[in-house]
Amino acid sequence: MFLFAAAALALASCSSDETIESAATSPSNEISFRALTSNVTRAADVNATSLQTSGFTVFANVYNTATNYFPETSFTWNSGTSTYNSEYKYYWPSDGALDFFAYANSKPDGHASQVSHTALTKAFTVTPDADAQYQTDLVVAFTTNKSKTGTYDPADVYNASSGSKTSKYGTDGVPLNFRHTGCKVAIKLYNGNKDNLDISVRDASICNVKNSGVFTFADATTDVNNSDGTGTILTVSSWADVVSPATITTSYTQTDASTSKYNVAGVSAAQVGQDWILIPQSFTYATAYSGSNVDDAFNGPCIKVNLKIQNHANNAYIVGAASGTNDGYVTAMWPLKSTPDAWAIGKKYTYTVDLAGGGYYPANTSAGTGDALDPILDGAEIKFVTVTVDNWNPEDGTVYNTGL
Repeated sequence: MFLFAAAALALASCSSDETIESAATSPSNEISFRALTSNVTRAADVNATSLQTSGFTVFANVYNTATNYFPETSFTWNSGTSTYNSEYKYYWPSDGALDFFAYANSKPDGHASQVSHTALTKAFTVTPDADAQYQTDLVVAFTTNKSKTGTYDPADVYNASSGSKTSKYGTDGVPLNFRHTGCKVAIKLYNGNKDNLDISVRDASICNVKNSGVFTFADATTDVNNSDGTGTILTVSSWADVVSPATITTSYTQTDASTSKYNVAGVSAAQVGQDWILIPQSFTYATAYSGSNVDDAFNGPCIKVNLKIQNHANNAYIVGAASGTNDGYVTAMWPLKSTPDAWAIGKKYTYTVDLAGGGYYPANTSAGTGDALDPILDGAEIKFVTVTVDNWNPEDGTVYNTGL
């Protein structure tokens, strides 16, 4: 019996070794991924190309449970197999399915991280950097009920160029479609009266917007790529404020680097700086001005531009000065309209401002006595009407005679 038991143990050991060896040498059992993101337009954005450089993080749970199958693990691009693999390999269960949650965010070199995250959760605290060029793009992906022998059609679903018509997750990897969690905002400026006005710009800001939030991902799959706008996007309700909407507000400013004067037609509006990647949010729109100083703002989101306006004919300053306080620039403000009433996840919003009209600046700011707003130009072109000429009038009707 002793010899029989020993033989049984030896057979069990051989069987276990064989299973591990098979898993370690057969690529059909190793869990790998294929990644896809929507097209983007900025170097700091996460896209399919940048993921091949930086990779992404994944954790897996047993299908439809909170039971963790493997912890958060970095998967990096394997050019030999055209899949993403981890340094420490994980393998498919012999039966059953898995849920996968993945995320990635751009990390500007030499700059503090703007994303904090607790492992094995789907909540992220994001605080965009004050400088647009360092703002991070957080993307997430979730796919459910995937098994080693499960099949998919990469040509139809993921527009993949490789793989058989029907691919197996255990053979060709699990497709992951990432979605952006933030929103983009851009400001474009133009001079609607370029024939008569020369306008110089120092900087532009988006003001009174939330500068930090917690993104919590709901278990909704991101499998359908939304590049053509047909897929369901994540909702603003996925975001919550860190403290409260009333206190978490800030301004984001970019210096104008395109030209000193906007002598262009409206159709040629020029963007100030680059896109911001900000917190999706709903708004309480400005209805009144909130103070009497030039640094005060509307009681809702607005755009600020520091500018000077000169007469095109003789360069005389209409708004601002050649030098002086604030280097002669005047702060003009435009309240955001009531439409749209929120910035949605994954969308870009471009605000186009005509610097030659519609803007405001505080009245009586030097005395600090007013809370009204004066139009920056108010269409106050100098005009003349009712032109008359005095008659020639003789002095008292007297005729003077002269002589020697």
